[in-house]
Amino acid sequence: MREGYGVLGVFMPHMRPGDCTGGHDALFQMKTTGSPMKYFLEPTAISLNHLKTRSRASHFPKYRTFHMTGLSGGGWTTTVYAAIDPTIRCSFPVAGTIPLYLRFAGSVGDHEQYEPACYGLAGYPDLYILGAHGRGRKQVQILVRRDDCCFGEAQHDPKASGMKYAEAMREYETRVRAALKEIGHGAFDLEIDETAPSHMISHHAIERVLLPELRKAR
Repeated sequence: MREGYGVLGVFMPHMRPGDCTGGHDALFQMKTTGSPMKYFLEPTAISLNHLKTRSRASHFPKYRTFHMTGLSGGGWTTTVYAAIDPTIRCSFPVAGTIPLYLRFAGSVGDHEQYEPACYGLAGYPDLYILGAHGRGRKQVQILVRRDDCCFGEAQHDPKASGMKYAEAMREYETRVRAALKEIGHGAFDLEIDETAPSHMISHHAIERVLLPELRKAR
């Protein structure tokens, strides 16, 4: 907001004022039309569609460009939503995902992170490519080395993966970049935040990663 951006905040299911249970597994047991993944993605889609089409009627500015960021489950949402909506120009998922083959023990995540019906169609590297592909589009994935929750060095198993933490992360970054280069248009970067003390979007990530990228995208 200091930089002049409008900000839309969207809550994850069961992560809002009055309901912070965070339980997601039950959503996949409900009888519903379509995939339960819609509970995680449709609120963002509906909100953005309102912003894109109702500026005059609702008396707010007409926004021309849309970017997205989120932490943890919000980082997961950013990864998946940017992959299915090419109007997201720059996306910054923070501590949200890594490929499933690099997840061990308690770092697998909630059900939406590994739902077979979804990731049997497109794995996480595919989603990174889709979220970054397109003229003027870019995805910068931010991981926190000292994360006490998800996808940090403490959750990494070098014996199982055969690689040290940074090496394993850089390996898939290299493959995603190579795929984008072959396809043409779009960019993908992975930043390992060495300054954040825990599971968070740090001041460093905002000032040295997000804001510089947004300025370049103007």
